[in-house]
Amino acid sequence: MSNPLANDAELEADIHLFEEMFSAKARFFDQIVENRAMDSSIEARDLRQENVYAIAEFFYLLKVFGIDSAPKLKRFAEPHNGNIEELLENRDQREKLGIQPQRLHDARFETPEKLERLVVNCGNRTIRLSQSDLARFLVEYMSSESCRKTVKILSGAGYFTSVKSPFGAILIQSTGMLEKIYGDYLRSFRKGLHEFPVQ
Repeated sequence: MSNPLANDAELEADIHLFEEMFSAKARFFDQIVENRAMDSSIEARDLRQENVYAIAEFFYLLKVFGIDSAPKLKRFAEPHNGNIEELLENRDQREKLGIQPQRLHDARFETPEKLERLVVNCGNRTIRLSQSDLARFLVEYMSSESCRKTVKILSGAGYFTSVKSPFGAILIQSTGMLEKIYGDYLRSFRKGLHEFPVQ
């Protein structure tokens, strides 16, 4: 039987894109599982979830945009409350994202002191975040409880180290492996793409 897509260059290119995207994402999760700590009790199925992907993407973007110090983190965080307010005022966009208003309210830095605490918690030439602050930044992707559970999984797999902040909160710091794996995933996806002539 002849291939029904053989004469449709655009569909053929779409299928190729899908195959490369699927393969690259599969390799991402394979690497996440294979690079967990040797003594980790975290199971592969716990690491193969979209929340892991979202957190890896977040830390990768921090790295590639050079957000690696307290002043840079502060500049990154300053527009956060304004972005949240825009979502609270935009019901259509909020409903598209499936986010309840209370979740957005909870994701704000309610006081200048909380924003300053974020900066104080940040290390020297590194990024350390509390689980609450990470959940604030990822509010569009997951709930604070889902973020907490995913951080616990990634910490158990050896992707995060933790220290106690001057305020008593537990701070997480990436070992750098998450960023590397995400970067390798993007690169393999990009290299797997080929030009298709579209008629």
